[in-house]
Amino acid sequence: FLLKLLNSSIIDSLRKRKKGNNTNRTAMSSLSKLQEDYERAVSLSDVSTSQSISSYQSIITNKDDVGDDEEELNQLKEKAIYGLAEIYSKQGATKELQELLLSIRPFFSVISKAKTGKIMRTLIDNLSKIENADYKLLITLCIDCVSWCKLEKRIFLKQQIECRLCEYYLLNKEYQNALKLCNRLILNIKKLDDKHLLVEIHLIESKIHHSLHNIAKAKAALTACRAAANSIYIGPLLQADIDMQAGSISSEERDYKTSYSYFYEAFEGFDGLKLNKRALKALKYMLLSKIMNDQPNDVKAVISSKLALKYSSSTNNKSITIMKDIAISYQKR
Repeated sequence: FLLKLLNSSIIDSLRKRKKGNNTNRTAMSSLSKLQEDYERAVSLSDVSTSQSISSYQSIITNKDDVGDDEEELNQLKEKAIYGLAEIYSKQGATKELQELLLSIRPFFSVISKAKTGKIMRTLIDNLSKIENADYKLLITLCIDCVSWCKLEKRIFLKQQIECRLCEYYLLNKEYQNALKLCNRLILNIKKLDDKHLLVEIHLIESKIHHSLHNIAKAKAALTACRAAANSIYIGPLLQADIDMQAGSISSEERDYKTSYSYFYEAFEGFDGLKLNKRALKALKYMLLSKIMNDQPNDVKAVISSKLALKYSSSTNNKSITIMKDIAISYQKR
């Protein structure tokens, strides 16, 4: 009897182990198939976007059990979301990007709060990168995301999205809404002592006041922005934005020598990040500062410099030629 009992327990143990091995093998094959789908989607992104979109969507909506490889699956889904968002952004597919952001909300419950914040910010930023972006749609989407953050009690993420919302109010010329939200955000962010977000919101505040032609308040907000920035590391893009705003305010105060140096710093920053449109704008402001500072002879030297030379190419030649003509007209006068 004991021998039979021992044999039956051994057989059951072997069956369970075999079943577990089969489950693990199935989970591994499912994950490897998804990895192949992702690699195919990446390779087809520039060749056949429709197939690439289909592959990305199949990965994001996948609900197969992958056993212990759940974390790897989540990482794969995260990369697929970024890949799909990039394609939609290039295509200018505003509606599809909006639907993607709303459809992946259940996925946020299984990943960390930091990753959730990164995905939401990236998708909203991709929407804003679309040429002739509909800022009213972006405002509506941000308000909806803020409501979701309140329900999920994501305080930090809510403030980050509200910071974007404030910027979109500014771009849509809703200055009063932007200023009201900005003032409330500054108080809340100071309580949480989030220096990086404080730098961003003070910069937006400065831009709002500048748009309303209140130079004194714009300068005060920029001073607060730079004071907060001194105590932390800020990225090159944000630094270039600060320099651009500082140059604009110096120009308003007719200090063109200082404004030129700020625009030059901004130009170097945008050029280093390969943001050619913004770099070209900074270059035009540099040339204008030279003209306004009674130095039209320096315009040709600035255009011929190593960094500025590529912006005198055929695609950008028109705007640079106009600045040259203004300098020549000023000299003749």
